[in-house]
Amino acid sequence: MCVTLPATVVSVEGDAAVVDVDGHRLTASTRTCRDVAPGESVLVGLGVILARLDPTEADRMAADLASVAGASRPSPTGGGRR
Repeated sequence: MCVTLPATVVSVEGDAAVVDVDGHRLTASTRTCRDVAPGESVLVGLGVILARLDPTEADRMAADLASVAGASRPSPTGGGRR
């Protein structure tokens, strides 16, 4: 299974880009998606930039992932779903 995540390009050097995924900086290959630029929204999977994303789509994906992650976490008070 491959998890893909929306990210924002921070910097690009050669065939690699530093991307920000929810506050975490990662290095991703740009070989499959050339000419990305800082500030662009992208989809990252397995350390590779797979596609450019419309910023609205990237925000929606991030919100959906946060919603799913929140639903799977136990409540600090012991209630809620797992």
